[in-house]
Amino acid sequence: PFSRKIKGFVTDSIIKSRRRRYMAEFKDFLFLASTAIGAGRSMKDAISESIPSLLNIYGKRSILAGDLSKAYERMETGGENDVGVLRDLADASGLEDVKDFVTVYSICKTTGASLITALGKAAGVIIEKMSIDREIEELVRRKESEGLVIFAMPVVIILFLNLTAPDYI
Repeated sequence: PFSRKIKGFVTDSIIKSRRRRYMAEFKDFLFLASTAIGAGRSMKDAISESIPSLLNIYGKRSILAGDLSKAYERMETGGENDVGVLRDLADASGLEDVKDFVTVYSICKTTGASLITALGKAAGVIIEKMSIDREIEELVRRKESEGLVIFAMPVVIILFLNLTAPDYI
């Protein structure tokens, strides 16, 4: 009877951990891309240079490195536009921060704004958001443990009184 709830809980847990890992990898990608773009390279070159670095940091289990490899292949062999490829990457990730980054990138590219500054600020916002999410999770865990203690306290008091003063009960 509990298999559906357990399956749902496990699925939600896996999705949350994948999203958390993806955002951490994306934050590092933004730093790597801003360095490459600051050196005068294009976004396609920044993607190709960041893939080995992400693999060095996160290993072969890197989620974003695989996605970026596919995006680079589409740009290199298919000759697709980098904005369109990044938009598809953002849609596939399903993460709002990635979609916001692609929007900022496309606006910077069309208007000629400073992409380096935009990448740095985007990475800063993502770092801040990740730290806030971590704090919220810690508060929720703390409240859950407090609730467990409050729930168990009457049983513990009755057991204690039963062991020490059975006449009192």
